[in-house]
Amino acid sequence: MNYSKIKEGLTKHVIDTTGIMTEVNPVCAAVEIVSGMSVQSSMEARIFSTYLNYLGLGYVFARGRDLSRYVFGVSPDSPEKSQTVHDALYTTAATLVLSPAIYAATQTMYGHEIDMYQIGKTTIPMACIAFFNGVPIGYAVDTFRDLTGIEECKRPSYPPALKRQVPKMKKVIVAGLIATSLGAMSFVYSLAPHKHQDFNYITQGKHRITTERPVHRLEKELYFE
Repeated sequence: MNYSKIKEGLTKHVIDTTGIMTEVNPVCAAVEIVSGMSVQSSMEARIFSTYLNYLGLGYVFARGRDLSRYVFGVSPDSPEKSQTVHDALYTTAATLVLSPAIYAATQTMYGHEIDMYQIGKTTIPMACIAFFNGVPIGYAVDTFRDLTGIEECKRPSYPPALKRQVPKMKKVIVAGLIATSLGAMSFVYSLAPHKHQDFNYITQGKHRITTERPVHRLEKELYFE
């Protein structure tokens, strides 16, 4: 067994997933809140989705993107327009397939009844946003690969200033991007209506017990825990 290849594959998976979730979580949180989802439900969906991605979904998404780029002849050296269109379409398709299942599984895991209306009401705008957000997601993956030194980003639009940074500074930039993502999520939730009433609850039978759970504690459940 080639342990070096296994280690390389796991490292790439963690880096890709971190890049994806750093970009995706704040955007998804905003769409979920705007679509009428409570802060609690959105937090549960973000945490569950993050766990799923680190457990393998992120690997499937990233490797699927690589395979799709290969099938359609899109390489790291392709024109920026080709890479942009591909990432937009790929992310839209992936969102339409994965989002309903993730939301249904989240509701079930946290003891709620599956609400197909809310799932559809959230998935449709999420897919629309995904068309435009697919480009930043693909860019995030390429950026995190470059900043962590596992693969050079050859996109023409990639800032030369980032490429010239020493490895230690690149890691600081990665940490800064993750912190910014968490801060953006906290900001989104702070603007949500009725955030205090729906902040957290545990369902026991037909009764709902409200508990306190500050938004900043998301950091303990997102990214690398």
